[in-house]
Formats: sequence, C-alpha cells, structure tokens
Amino acid sequence: MKIKPYKNPLIAAIEKQNKLIKHSIDLANSTKDIIPPVFREIRESAIAVGNVDQIIKSVIPQYKIQDTFEKIRKGIKQTEEDMEVFQATIVELGYPPHYDVDIRQMRIIIRDFIEDKKQVVEYIDEFMAWNYDNTAIYEMLIKWEGKPFLDKRIQI
Repeated sequence: MKIKPYKNPLIAAIEKQNKLIKHSIDLANSTKDIIPPVFREIRESAIAVGNVDQIIKSVIPQYKIQDTFEKIRKGIKQTEEDMEVFQATIVELGYPPHYDVDIRQMRIIIRDFIEDKKQVVEYIDEFMAWNYDNTAIYEMLIKWEGKPFLDKRIQI
C-alpha cells in the first residue's frame, strides 16, 4: 500500500487560487485588444496577486507551516486534557465544575494540587472569592438564564 504524501490544505488552497488566477490572466491576455483600460488594471492586479503567492511560498517553507499546525494541534489537545483534569480537581476541592477560569490559572491549580493538595486547599477559597465577585456571578447568572435545560430548576 502506497502512502500519499501529506498535502497541506493551505498550500493546496493557494495552488488552486494560482490556477484560477493564471486562467484569468490567460483569458485577459487573449482579449487584451478589446478590453477597456479598467480591465487592464484588473489583469495587472491579478498578476500582482499571483506574485504574492510566490513570495509566501518562498518566505514560509511548507515544512514550517506543517510544524506550526502540528504545534497548534498538540497545544489544543493539551489544553483539552488540562481542562478535564481541572474539572475533576475543582470538584474534589468542593466546587462545581466550570470553565470560567483562565487556562494558565487552571494549570497552576492542577500543578499545585498534584504537588501538595493541602497547599491548594489553603488558597482555593480565597482564589474563588477573588475570581467570582458580584460582577462575575451576575454574568454567570445571565449566561445560565439563557440555557433552556435550566428552565425547570430552582430560581437563583
């Protein structure tokens, strides 16, 4: 079984755009004697756009684009995992699961919890009180009121 090489979607889209631009240029060249000056400017603009594509390809090699997307993919996956761990951690600390904490703060709480649970127990109440002042709680209430599955619940 032969494996096809990975084709970056961004590069594929740029190449497709190039083909369309080249077709437009060829069409414009075939009718250059009959088109008014305005259309000549459009043709020149299309040529300039085609040149931008070549510049992008020369400045950003394909392997760097692939590496960048791979790093982004790994970062998203790590963030999802960290959020799951945070949910379990915050419940164990006696608070309801939520995603209203900045990911950096989540990671600090997780790290501290793994290193020394007692340390987190000492500061989590103060952290939650500081993070969830009246304004934050009101904003949360507004968000929750818009959720249809909460309609039949007890009023807050």
